[in-house]
Amino acid sequence: MTNIDYLTEDNILPDNQKFVCLSFLTKTDDDTQKFNIKGGIKIRGVFSTYELACEYAKKVQSIDTYFNVYVGEMGKWLEFDPDPNSIKESEYANEELNSMMKSYLENQEKAKIFHEHRKNELIRNNILDNLNTRRDNLKDLHTKIKEAVNEDEKQKLESSVNSIEDQIKKLDDKKKNLDKQIEELDNQLHSFKQQPPSNPKIITRED
Repeated sequence: MTNIDYLTEDNILPDNQKFVCLSFLTKTDDDTQKFNIKGGIKIRGVFSTYELACEYAKKVQSIDTYFNVYVGEMGKWLEFDPDPNSIKESEYANEELNSMMKSYLENQEKAKIFHEHRKNELIRNNILDNLNTRRDNLKDLHTKIKEAVNEDEKQKLESSVNSIEDQIKKLDDKKKNLDKQIEELDNQLHSFKQQPPSNPKIITRED
């Protein structure tokens, strides 16, 4: 099976900004009830080469002993506040992060499909209401035609019948198209449930 990389990269970056030094501030379990914010991130510096970024990270780390300093590649998704004991250099875009991005993209797509499905169902229900109203009107017109006392009145009623029958045909066509769209959306939603988990691609920095 081909590994799929869901972690898109930016192709356009500012000049001489290829690597970034980062530090993170995250809540502890004790902070959960005290603060509403999830945490913070500090950009310590941006550099043209990996070596310059690492050199600067060591310098900052020697001064600021409270926060770890990480080096990551610009324009790529990086793990938020990674465990310093479980990473190697700039290998932040790991298996978990790729899986997280895959799940995020799938949820976005599902939300879009659900919205479209709901919208089509509302339109379909409105069409059904209009169809029922017009069919009731059609029955009334046929009854009036039978009771018509002169030819002019009968012709006017028959003209109204033809107009309503044309409207019913158009509404029926719209309903059929919507039924088809709703079925396709149902199949798409069903495919998300049946889709087997893929093997995510692990992205690492190549020296």
